[in-house]
Amino acid sequence: MKAIDTKLISFFQHSCFEIPDYQRGYDWKTSNFDSLWEDVLYYLDDESNLFLGNIIIQTEDGDLNSESINYVVDGQQRITTLTILFCAIRSALFNRIDDAVNNLKGRKEDQIDRNYLYLHNLTEVPIKPKLLAAQSIRNALMFMCSKDWIKNQEFPDEITIDEKILNVEEEFKEIKPVYNFFINKLEEKNKSDNSYVFNLEKIYRILQVISNAQLIEMVVNDEKEAFYLFEIVNARGLDLQVGDLLKNHIFSQLDRNTANELWEEIRENTGKKSSNLTRALRYFYFSEGGYISSKELYSKLKKLVKLENNINTVDDLLVEIHDYSEFLKKGIEGTKEEFVDYFKLNLGGRGKLSDFQNQKLMYESISALNTFNFTQTQPLIYSFFKNFNRLTINNRENYDYLGKYPQIFLTALENFHFINYCIGENRANRVETDYANYCYKFNYAATTEKFKDILMSFLSFLREEKDGKEIFCEMFEKNAIFSASTRNKRVIHYIYHKFNLGHNKNNLQIWDPPTYKSGFSVEHWASRGEVGDSAYEQIRKGIDPKDLNKFGNLLSIDSTQNSSLQDGSGNFSPTEKSQWFEESRGENYKFQNQFLDDFNGKFDTWSSEDIIERTHKIATYGYQNIWTIPTI
Repeated sequence: MKAIDTKLISFFQHSCFEIPDYQRGYDWKTSNFDSLWEDVLYYLDDESNLFLGNIIIQTEDGDLNSESINYVVDGQQRITTLTILFCAIRSALFNRIDDAVNNLKGRKEDQIDRNYLYLHNLTEVPIKPKLLAAQSIRNALMFMCSKDWIKNQEFPDEITIDEKILNVEEEFKEIKPVYNFFINKLEEKNKSDNSYVFNLEKIYRILQVISNAQLIEMVVNDEKEAFYLFEIVNARGLDLQVGDLLKNHIFSQLDRNTANELWEEIRENTGKKSSNLTRALRYFYFSEGGYISSKELYSKLKKLVKLENNINTVDDLLVEIHDYSEFLKKGIEGTKEEFVDYFKLNLGGRGKLSDFQNQKLMYESISALNTFNFTQTQPLIYSFFKNFNRLTINNRENYDYLGKYPQIFLTALENFHFINYCIGENRANRVETDYANYCYKFNYAATTEKFKDILMSFLSFLREEKDGKEIFCEMFEKNAIFSASTRNKRVIHYIYHKFNLGHNKNNLQIWDPPTYKSGFSVEHWASRGEVGDSAYEQIRKGIDPKDLNKFGNLLSIDSTQNSSLQDGSGNFSPTEKSQWFEESRGENYKFQNQFLDDFNGKFDTWSSEDIIERTHKIATYGYQNIWTIPTI
């Protein structure tokens, strides 16, 4: 390994660099490039040099040169951001068409091209870019570095490279905010005299500060040494996500092409944000090894390969993580069809559980948990079904014996989380440790009897942790409300669905998980808008406006019929609505029919007190009869 203290201009001037496919994508946020900009400004009036940290490069021969590929093992975020900054400086110089020093300005533009953006041959013809960025932005940044960009400085949806038309709309979305940030800073005007905050002299000084910035250039010719050095430099600290470190560890020991294919699928399955991947990795560890804090995650994941379980090599670890990511994509977030196919193939969808109705019930439970925005259940669901499958796959007798338990398990999770987290205001991490420990217990259940005991223990745990009826009723009044929020609308339809027909017995789909859209809309019994009945308008004035969106004032109605509840003079009054609903009574309107029977004498004087009374009546019934923790 060579470690050289050098300047950025020397680092760039005679070499070209490539971000390897196995690296994470470019993901610097505003705080990152804003901090870089502030550092640059600090050194405008300082004689010392800006320090950019360590840059790790892996080459074929251990030397930087323009003939071979120089892979950036560590430093891509800084190098990429600096390249975008050089593009912005070049654009700012080009845009000063009215400046008296065009010759010098033009020379500076050319210097940026030659030193930082493109490698030129002896006749000064650009031959290749200085930086081949991460694949997620590579083509867009290449175009921005070219002379073609200077002509209009726009962000096209398509570009042509080597006679191929490439769509770069998504790529530009990644780098556009960075470029706009820098160009807006460079072209900012003084409010007093409309002159530039950064005149040409200051821009030249900015360019000088960046060019003279110091860095430690660490060059190795062995890929494993590069990976090891990367880990030593970054594992202690800094802002790298666990996914980056784990990826580095895996790629240092496996064939890069094979590993990269699986890793890219993992990224796609978990979402491209590094934070999503880190959370998925932590939950994956829950399913294998129990609870782990974020700080310990990387070291514990590495140790998994040494545990005496199904994972005993780096290859196995990568495959297991990939399997978990497939579960997230298809078993948690997939369509109904994807869920059924995945469930049959991977999670024991045989015997009783191959029945369509059972699969539909399980899918609705998982969809409900998604609606509640509670992710801590995911590793628990994965661990339960993986080990249910393990214990029953070759034993039909045991399978039939345990066949009812998956739906009991999912129903219990759904009902508990509706009460405590969708309606209640408990902290999400309240049960995280317990869930992770139950993952571990399911994972190491040696027999079906032990598996049953663990499930019974888990159901008891949920009953103990579930909010009491009084708390639930109080929270239901506060949080089961109609709003413009998509989530709130889904929750309201979900409650209708559970009250109306339990689990869709008469094919009335008030709540439709695949799209969360249905043929039903929310009807306010006391209207929020103007009511045609002038006599009722006087009564409505006595209703507290905040009560109008409470669940006690809501009904579900077929969307095609919603317009029937108003005429040319305004919305119907509750009395008029009750007459309309009486004519529409039928089996499909169980929830409405119960309401008409219970509150028939109060429609003429419908008030805030009636709304609150109905809200509490609904909450009490739901707590006692719908959202219960089932027993075995």
